[in-house]
Amino acid sequence: MRARGKKLAAFSLACKTGPLRRLMFMAGHPPASLLQSAPNNMELYQLRYFQAVASKGSYSAAARHAHVSQPSLSIQINRLEEELGRRVFKRTPKGVRLTPAGENVLETANLIFEQLRKLRHDLHESEPHQIIRMGVQPLLAATILPSILKDFLREHSRTHLAVLERPNYLLPELMVRNEVHFCLMTQLEHFSPQENVSPLLHCKYGVFSRDPQLLKKHRRWGFAQVVPEALLIFRDPNSLEERLRRMGMQMRRPANIVFSSDQALTVLEMCASGAGVAILPLLVKETASRLKLHCRQLDEKKLQTQIALVSRENKVMATATQQFISLLTGRLKKMAF
Repeated sequence: MRARGKKLAAFSLACKTGPLRRLMFMAGHPPASLLQSAPNNMELYQLRYFQAVASKGSYSAAARHAHVSQPSLSIQINRLEEELGRRVFKRTPKGVRLTPAGENVLETANLIFEQLRKLRHDLHESEPHQIIRMGVQPLLAATILPSILKDFLREHSRTHLAVLERPNYLLPELMVRNEVHFCLMTQLEHFSPQENVSPLLHCKYGVFSRDPQLLKKHRRWGFAQVVPEALLIFRDPNSLEERLRRMGMQMRRPANIVFSSDQALTVLEMCASGAGVAILPLLVKETASRLKLHCRQLDEKKLQTQIALVSRENKVMATATQQFISLLTGRLKKMAF
């Protein structure tokens, strides 16, 4: 704790005598002005908004990137300019451009955030037991994660893991609130431009049944072959149910969907009970085998689940987290479905 206190004190001093002091000098403020007004008035999020406008060249594009309204962003930029006593942007026919003072502010703001990233990294590294916090989609938590966690903890006994299982649409919010360092997910339309996305695996779908003779009815199983069956549907991707209904309309035979869920293992259990034929990602094949279910690959090239690792942009991660991600990505890229 004493070491951590020294780091925080050093960072506070650096902000007063280093980048923040330089930023205020550059804007024409004397040192006393910095010490009296900067801690109370200038906010880090204002500099974040400033960086976004400088990067995007547009207030509207920066507001979308920062997930705030354009009027709110404009107000904060105005307050930043009032605090610095200089205009940092000028409008041109081609968009917003930095003024000479703005260029200096950008350089110093980048230094400030770099110091913050280093501070967070140092604090993570100083923990006696490093904690890895991750979010994961339920299907991936049940099928991919267990063996990877077991292997990692065998080699990193001093590392603590905190895994939050949530639906895809809730995972990005965990990162926004800094509750997790990264997420393993499938439906990528839920992520924002502020996140880094690393695709790891594309998984095809299969037709699962308790009756092996039923799966021998067709040499090829596509949507046209499954429509007449009692169907148990996994709603990821969400377009699966719609595509089956559309095929049923073309065949003039409505798709017989008796059960649908966004929980793949629930669909698998319904299939094991004999309720119908399940359409699921081949990720569940091992679990299906334990339930004495049989499988045939669904021959629909455009139907697949993309698995990706999503992390915050410019997020500095502790060594243990980087090692876990390396193991996770390496293992997934070797899988084939």
